[in-house]
Amino acid sequence: MLFRSAWLGSAALLALACAGPGEDAPLDLRVEWGLTGTSALPGTIDTIRVLTCTIDEETASEVCVPTNCSVAGLTGRVESESCHPARGTEGFGDEPVLVRRNLPTRTPVRFFLEGQDEGGVVTHVGQAGPFILGEGERRQVRIRMWSVNESAGLPGEDFGRFLHTTTWLPDGRLLVAGGFDTLTSGACPAEPALPEGTQCFRARATSSALAVEVGSGRVTPIRNAMLAARGGHTATALPDGRVLLVGGATDALLAFAPIGAADSGRFDVSIYPIDSRGSSSAHASFEVFDAYLGHRTDDPDRDGDPGRGGFLGVAGSTEPGATNQPRFFHAAAAVPSEAGRVVIVGGMGGADSAATFEVFDANRAGGYGVYRASGNRLRTPRVAPSAVGLRGRVWIFGGALAADDAALAEVWEGGADPNGVTEDATEGRDFPSSTRGMTQNRPEYALMRPAVAAIAGGDAALVVGWYGPRCEPDGTAPRFFDPASPTETCAAPVAPATRSYTVSANTGVATPTDVRAQSFAEVALTQDFDPTREGFRERIVLLGGISNLSWTSQRNAEVFSGARGTGGEATRLAAGAIALRNGRTFHTSTGVPGLGVVSVGGIEFMPRTGARIVRDVEVVFLHQ
Repeated sequence: MLFRSAWLGSAALLALACAGPGEDAPLDLRVEWGLTGTSALPGTIDTIRVLTCTIDEETASEVCVPTNCSVAGLTGRVESESCHPARGTEGFGDEPVLVRRNLPTRTPVRFFLEGQDEGGVVTHVGQAGPFILGEGERRQVRIRMWSVNESAGLPGEDFGRFLHTTTWLPDGRLLVAGGFDTLTSGACPAEPALPEGTQCFRARATSSALAVEVGSGRVTPIRNAMLAARGGHTATALPDGRVLLVGGATDALLAFAPIGAADSGRFDVSIYPIDSRGSSSAHASFEVFDAYLGHRTDDPDRDGDPGRGGFLGVAGSTEPGATNQPRFFHAAAAVPSEAGRVVIVGGMGGADSAATFEVFDANRAGGYGVYRASGNRLRTPRVAPSAVGLRGRVWIFGGALAADDAALAEVWEGGADPNGVTEDATEGRDFPSSTRGMTQNRPEYALMRPAVAAIAGGDAALVVGWYGPRCEPDGTAPRFFDPASPTETCAAPVAPATRSYTVSANTGVATPTDVRAQSFAEVALTQDFDPTREGFRERIVLLGGISNLSWTSQRNAEVFSGARGTGGEATRLAAGAIALRNGRTFHTSTGVPGLGVVSVGGIEFMPRTGARIVRDVEVVFLHQ
């Protein structure tokens, strides 16, 4: 009864490609369930379902094959051809190992594990890979099983940083890059002029990067640091698996200014890319992360060398590539129809940063980089906008004190000029009306740094937030900005009122969408582990942010299906009790295969006690 007595919080996977006795070069995969420490198999677990995904040689598509292993079979109480335990492996000694055979070499292999109770309900999940086995290679991978629909942390890890980036890599790791890892309170400077009662904090960025393996729960520093310390930058995944990092700053001033009276308990936030001398610290540069740079081919630890990868600048050198403008608190999005192109929008740091955009091209003649241009003007200057690729175009939302509907959003489109052009989202579209052919003013859509996600196969975008619109002092009705009239940031709307919406990429119709008050949240796209699964599921998950102008943390999750309802709005699902354990803003939330989301770092502002950096990471797997 060894398996039953001490198991599952963590497990281990030994991947082995070698010849077995009496067989012509078979491939064995050995999945070991670690039997050490205090991790005990929950008494409710009856079956372990192992999903093995490989590439079919004939179709070049991924094929996932499930195997159900009962606890009785794993413990040897019942004979099982596919799930019998073995012992005496080189890596794990006399501990029981689940043997799987006939795996291919030199092609990606992935595994997804589900722990099910007697009724077939999934209560725990785990994953490993993708990794590639060579002839005769042995790979040792430990798996951590996660309770579904419940947030859990990675124990003992310090992820203390905010305004960093987290990117899912094709090799199964998460790249956590840069961010501000120090935050110190102090007196506000004379410039910029700030209201009485403002609380100021100095932040300093790091050049460190981390690799997170969700399957094992392991965190490993990337051996090669970033080319520059960056916080408030953007990271965009490129089609070839590399990651583009743009802009950011080495230092920043965070100012939480009271709205109205100094003791109102309501605060606006401003973030300036300046150092302690008041000089701009924003970068006018980019770098590219290559996941296999510096890979140790010998891999003495047989763990896949998780610290591999490094950062390159212009022409593959260690000199950062130049952008046309410094960029901090900007937005970036890949162009769906043009592989390797990324549109970089707005931000601050230079005289023309907010008013311009530029285009990075991984396939540019003469080598990857941004196109030079002085005429790439946005229709509206934007600081803290958001962007998403939809149907060959890039939609740009918010980031402006909108004086009219035309300033709420704009759309970039490519053309003969590699830089492309932008136009107001209202041009030739029904935006921001919720009904075709009607004119509706929407000052409530003047959002700052909204959470944005493509849904419905790229036919629409979900735009979530409430912070940004202006109201008359102590008023509740958003209005367009008029510099001649006094206004202040509107308080969060009270349900059923909403400032979030779903916009059609084709018509521009913007349908109000029911979301709880959640601003500066992070949005994650996550999918089933098996892309061939019948009823394949895609989920949009919103986590973190604030719920009011007192900066109360919003810990509850919002979950959407990725489809649209009959009215055109994103389909909201019941999230149950899914919630973060820690409040966090200016964090990251990133989807991983298997309906998982990883939230990293952030800050939490508490008006009476100051601000703190959130130093943990939380992982939650949905099973809806």
